[in-house]
Amino acid sequence: MARRDEYLQRFRSVNRPRWTMLTPDEWAHNYHQLTTSDFPETQAGWLDLGLEAGFARAHELFEDPTGFYRVFRYDRQGAAPALMKKPGRVGPAEAGNFIRRA
Repeated sequence: MARRDEYLQRFRSVNRPRWTMLTPDEWAHNYHQLTTSDFPETQAGWLDLGLEAGFARAHELFEDPTGFYRVFRYDRQGAAPALMKKPGRVGPAEAGNFIRRA
């Protein structure tokens, strides 16, 4: 099975049971948009895109427990960022688990 097909199958099996707030029509609309316009990208791909765009630093700040959603930070200068993630994976319960640098 192709990577995109695996992604779509996994998205459906993981998110459909979780997104109970959506009506069947809303889910169908969302899933149609996903299958026609969204393409999976790796973490490395997002980090490389930031560096290729001219940012000095690129790193992941957050990954949700399902692995579908991530937040990245891109810094213009190479200095240490204002927020540094504590070691280990960050999930929703740990979303406030950041330390501020002076």
